[in-house]
Amino acid sequence: MSNEYISLISAGIGGMVALIVLAVNQLMQHKRWKENLQRKGEDKYLDQKIDTLHETNVELFKLANNALTLARIGDDKGTNYIADEYKILDEKIRSVIALLSPYLSKDKKEEIDILYDLLTEIRLRLNKEVCGEEKDIITHLYWLNESIWEFRDQLSIDMKTFYTDNRLNSNWSLKLFSISVLFNILFIIYILFM
Repeated sequence: MSNEYISLISAGIGGMVALIVLAVNQLMQHKRWKENLQRKGEDKYLDQKIDTLHETNVELFKLANNALTLARIGDDKGTNYIADEYKILDEKIRSVIALLSPYLSKDKKEEIDILYDLLTEIRLRLNKEVCGEEKDIITHLYWLNESIWEFRDQLSIDMKTFYTDNRLNSNWSLKLFSISVLFNILFIIYILFM
């Protein structure tokens, strides 16, 4: 082949590579546009869900510590001193669960039922509607503390899924970009040595 054709072939190959890259770019841009259009309303809901989960996670941390504090005070001074504080704790836990309920999955129903059962059991024992010793109330407060921690841990695990999904999508696009760059480098090497 003469030297005239080599430059012409190189320009043609370069043009085809540019067209292929442009086509891939347009396809990816269209795909991203479609995903953004689909997620337009979902993003606002997802952001609100993440914010609510985070706020209730922090609030549950405080409430678990309050339950532990009440158990220790009741253990030291007796349960007569914790009746008023328990009413406040009971209301706060119920309001946090009510705030969180639209965002909870159905598999959390059992954990919420356990929390409600413990709250009701402690309230009934403090109001002396159910017979029992003071040790039972203290034990139930410790169980309530443990149940709140378990529920909070489950919420933390649920929150991690939101963040890991985003990382998986970015890794996929990074891998595609790396493969594209590698393919272009190999193609240029092929052109140079042919």
